[in-house]
Amino acid sequence: LTAMFVLPTVVMGAAFLALLPDSLGRTVWAVLGAHVAFNLAVVVRVVGSLWEHLPTDMEAAAATLGASRWQVVTRVSLPLVRPAIIAAATIVFLFTFTSYGVIRLLAAPGTRTIEVEVWRRATQLGDIGGAAVLALLQLAVLIALVWWSTVAQRRHAQALDPVPAGGGLRNRGGRYQLRAG
Repeated sequence: LTAMFVLPTVVMGAAFLALLPDSLGRTVWAVLGAHVAFNLAVVVRVVGSLWEHLPTDMEAAAATLGASRWQVVTRVSLPLVRPAIIAAATIVFLFTFTSYGVIRLLAAPGTRTIEVEVWRRATQLGDIGGAAVLALLQLAVLIALVWWSTVAQRRHAQALDPVPAGGGLRNRGGRYQLRAG
């Protein structure tokens, strides 16, 4: 999963294009598929790392009280990992919104995103002012998104005492309690 971050976009984009059937090459589906493949590792690492350390006692208590597995997931687990989901979604949006290489390699010729248009205006048209305006517009959107993400994460954050890997002692208000991992 992490190969997407280690190898250059050109290499990964060319490999992705080579693996696609001819009918999907240079389509919106190729771009979407590449973005999913490129960002899957981000979601797995951000959400998975929190999910792994969630205390299981709340899920067990909900199940003991008669909650179905679906209810445990939707009413206990998901609300606890919501900040991580918001963080992962924000990171994925940032990577996708600022994606230049994927669009240039996998999209149909003439496809323009803000990134591609900034490049086109600056290098092909010589319109540095127009490129700068678009870059500042993109920066404003990204700043607004990061601000919203921060507010949303704070709003949905819940104080947890995550289970350390392998169990161990946890400090609970001045007293220690042995927890099995």
